[in-house]
Amino acid sequence: MAANKLSNGPHPDDLLGGYALHALDHVEEVQVEAHLVECLDCRREVYRLEQVAGQLGQSVAPTTPAAYVLSRTMQALPRTTSRARSTSPATSAFGFGRRLSRILMPMAAVLVLFLILSLVYNIRLSRRVDQLEMESVSVSARLFNFSTENDQLLESLRHQKVSSYLLANPATQPMLLEPPQGTSKSQGVLLVAGDGRQAIVMVAGMPETAPGGAYQVWLLRRGEGYRMGQVEVDSNGWGTINLYLPEPLFRFDRVELRPMAPGGGPESGTKVLEGKVASMQSAK
Repeated sequence: MAANKLSNGPHPDDLLGGYALHALDHVEEVQVEAHLVECLDCRREVYRLEQVAGQLGQSVAPTTPAAYVLSRTMQALPRTTSRARSTSPATSAFGFGRRLSRILMPMAAVLVLFLILSLVYNIRLSRRVDQLEMESVSVSARLFNFSTENDQLLESLRHQKVSSYLLANPATQPMLLEPPQGTSKSQGVLLVAGDGRQAIVMVAGMPETAPGGAYQVWLLRRGEGYRMGQVEVDSNGWGTINLYLPEPLFRFDRVELRPMAPGGGPESGTKVLEGKVASMQSAK
């Protein structure tokens, strides 16, 4: 502190902060007030400290801490105060070193409380961020499911459009698809356009296909087979597929439906439906 114009005695520097915070006992408070009467510099310092203390209290937004946080903080203060009072007294007339911890205690308590509140706020903020991330994932999943369902709907409408065209076209010829043994409830029909290059296969009463499975549509001619597509059957036993052929269907001998093997190829000798192209040609 700068030289004092009115007092040449020792200045109670380490007691001024406690005096500004009203943290001194009665004896110390009387000693400081007696000194302040004679010392202009110390009165200015006390005024400055009071202003700082007031600004510190206004710089923190009013917040009501959780009950358990406030309880734990208040329980910790008496123990810390007790340790501070157990320090040995200084030999100075004003006890400068003996009361240093008492000056710092109110400020430390404010800082500890502020840190605890910041920790609670950060935990709540982190939980809210995690919740928003989960909601974002859920929305993305719903959008994906909507897109998949929309594609399936468009494909179904396209099948219906083609089947409606073939059914309404007088040149369309039907071919019945029947189980080889005649004991199964599975049945199907193949509708062929007049030029034989466009057809639609519709099946009913078929066992539902497993995920990733399907029934493959094969065209056979003189012992050679040509895979043209695959039909997925739903839980109602219904399935359909549009066929666009590289050459007219009438140039082939038979149409067969075979279950798809685990590796993606046909299962040999396990056809579930078949139809003869010759019968359709004779009716043409």
